[in-house]
Amino acid sequence: MEHTKKPWEVDNLTVYSLNKDDTNRFTCLMQNCGRNTTPQGELNANARLISAAPELLEACQEAYDYLQYNHGQGNKAFEMCKNSIKKAKGE
Repeated sequence: MEHTKKPWEVDNLTVYSLNKDDTNRFTCLMQNCGRNTTPQGELNANARLISAAPELLEACQEAYDYLQYNHGQGNKAFEMCKNSIKKAKGE
């Protein structure tokens, strides 16, 4: 299954994506659970990173294609891109 298309937005600790009619497609809330005392700044940073996921995946795919064509397999950056893409796609 494919991920929700970009853009993903971030508002404080909430990551979300809207449908064409401006209704929520999904919402992800970063929060402390139980005794976990993750600092607020770290929660905000996590929310920003999650909201950038579609663009990061797209950039990684572009870099993968470029490296495969220009530098061949076995390059460290190529392997990092390949593994990150597989992780993002659940492969």
